[in-house]
Amino acid sequence: MREERLEAAVWQAAEEKLLDADLLCDELAQLRATVTETSASYTQRLEAVADVQRKLRILLDHSAAGRRLHQHYGRGSPAAAAHAA
Repeated sequence: MREERLEAAVWQAAEEKLLDADLLCDELAQLRATVTETSASYTQRLEAVADVQRKLRILLDHSAAGRRLHQHYGRGSPAAAAHAA
């Protein structure tokens, strides 16, 4: 008997919440705000990742160019001897 009253009270509380238009609108507004914040945060992180990728590409390009120069003008190479002279 007690379980039946408890179940009825729970259903009644759930029904009241679901039929409360103001509460539903407030909850929906909070959900939208959360989604907007999450989306903005995600966008900022994506932009930060893209920036790091761009900087890494520049660094790798400079490193590769340095290696090519070292190979071309490195010790013992004809180009290095000509450049030193």
